[in-house]
Amino acid sequence: METPTPTSDSRPFEKWLVRSLVAIVGIIALALISGEGLIHHAKQQRETAATPLPEMPNPPEPEALASLQKFFEAPDTLTKSAWVRDAKRVRSAMEDFHDRRGHAYPTLGRVSQGHFAEFASTPYVLFEVEPFHGPRYSVAVCWDGAHFVVDWESMTAYGTMDWTQFIHIQPESPQTLRVFVRQTTQIPAMPPSYTSFLLEHRDDAQPLIAIASGKTSKILTSLTVRARTPVTVELHFQPASPGGSPICVITRLIHPGWSR
Repeated sequence: METPTPTSDSRPFEKWLVRSLVAIVGIIALALISGEGLIHHAKQQRETAATPLPEMPNPPEPEALASLQKFFEAPDTLTKSAWVRDAKRVRSAMEDFHDRRGHAYPTLGRVSQGHFAEFASTPYVLFEVEPFHGPRYSVAVCWDGAHFVVDWESMTAYGTMDWTQFIHIQPESPQTLRVFVRQTTQIPAMPPSYTSFLLEHRDDAQPLIAIASGKTSKILTSLTVRARTPVTVELHFQPASPGGSPICVITRLIHPGWSR
């Protein structure tokens, strides 16, 4: 007996049926994938809600001191960077200052009782450290929302050039430095568009006269009303007049403080 062959009328129906089945299977698969994604997202949200950020210890001083001690006990820059504020950004500065430029890490001989404070909405504990050799210095240990970390930039007053080298070389290329700034009397013969300031660095007792203009001058003036203010600024030297002696120019205020 011969097997009957499909007629031309039945083939379109078979094609439509196959396409419909494929489309239905695709819809079901998409629904399953979407459902699984929604379940996973909801699970992540529940886990996030169930693990809130830790609260700052109360009292904060003991844990801040423990973090400070771990920073000093760490044997090298890589290990120490785990205990500093904004470590991802600051580590390269630590490598520049300590590893390439040869500044030894300060030592922790004795440390004062910590004092809790808050600056620019950042909680911190301030310690005064007496090293084995050299003068005492202050260290701020900040709460970053999860744990206490050392404010390394403020501890070292880090700059892209050592202050003594900056004064001696008088570079024309801009350098980032952390200094104290205060207002001073206007330099004679200086155009009125410039304002004079005194810069002080903790590595040198001798202040440096600098000038600023425009927006930078206005901001620094507002920060230094009857105050000696720590700032992070960009500085360079340029002749005060054609053929004249170089003078320090504050080209930009990077941050109204020693950290950013």
